[in-house]
Amino acid sequence: MKKPDYKGAEKALLAFLETVPEPTTPSSNNKIIDVTEDSLETAYQFTENDLLVIKDTSKGDKDEK
Repeated sequence: MKKPDYKGAEKALLAFLETVPEPTTPSSNNKIIDVTEDSLETAYQFTENDLLVIKDTSKGDKDEK
């Protein structure tokens, strides 16, 4: 099997990107949204075929601040 030509691919990609015009309008609102409070007390466990989300919904007296 022939070895991939990464340098050639990089040159071709850079040449193509030079032909693409810069966008005149931004594609998003460019806002930073703080989701710290929303994501506290949430744990994610990833396995090969599953995603388990564990969220602490208890609002007891023992909660630390």
